[in-house]
Amino acid sequence: MTPSPYTEDFLVQQTTADYLEQQLSWESLYAHNREDFGPESLLGRRDDREVVLTRTLRAKLIELNPGLPDTAYDDGLRQIVTTTATQTLLATNREKYTLFRDGVLVTFQNE
Repeated sequence: MTPSPYTEDFLVQQTTADYLEQQLSWESLYAHNREDFGPESLLGRRDDREVVLTRTLRAKLIELNPGLPDTAYDDGLRQIVTTTATQTLLATNREKYTLFRDGVLVTFQNE
C-alpha cells in the first residue's frame, strides 16, 4: 500500500517550512528521527523536552549585543527561557513577547 501524501508533515510542517524559507528567508532543518542530544548535537538540545534552541539563541544574543561579559548573556538567556509553573500559558507568552520586543534587562559589573 502506498502511503498517502496527505500527512501532517506534508500538509502542515513542510508547507510552513517552505513558506518561512521562501517568504521570510528563514532557514529550516528537518530533524525528525535525525536528532541526537547534547551540546554538540544537531540542534544542541539536552533532550526532546527542551523547546528553546538555547545554543542558537545565545549565539544571537552575543551577535546582537557584542562585548558584554558572559554573565550578562547567561542572565538574558535565563530570563527568556525560564517559565513559572503557576503562570498561565497566555501570561507566559505575553511576558516572553515583551522581553523580545522591549529587551531584557541584565546587570553586570565592568572590570
